[in-house]
Amino acid sequence: MVRWAAELFTFLPLKIFFWVIAAIYAVGAIVHIRNILGLSGYAWQTSPMLWRVFDIAFLVLNLAVIAGVLGGKGWAVIAFLAATALQLVLYTMFPSHFAETSEQAAALRGLVFTHLALLAVFGGLLLVYRFR
Repeated sequence: MVRWAAELFTFLPLKIFFWVIAAIYAVGAIVHIRNILGLSGYAWQTSPMLWRVFDIAFLVLNLAVIAGVLGGKGWAVIAFLAATALQLVLYTMFPSHFAETSEQAAALRGLVFTHLALLAVFGGLLLVYRFR
């Protein structure tokens, strides 16, 4: 699987896609770092334990995607799919655990739609790659 994923970086449109993903995930990593440092408007130490666990988990996944893309490694694709799938499951099945306000709920919906759009683009590029 990792070998197949690494081959995707030989196709320029997918390589560009993953550079865009790396930039998006860099912004996400900064958000998680700001949360952990208490720079997001609330004290991280007093936030719900679930938030803290997933801030760390998604920071690690974001950094894995970024490092993998920079190195052209196949595990970047797998980390992207894992992070995307996990966020989609968490934010669609358990939104009340991650949003206490209507603004936070709206942000979660935005993340869900963003991830669905990224998966759609990725799927489309995979089809082009497969049938080129």
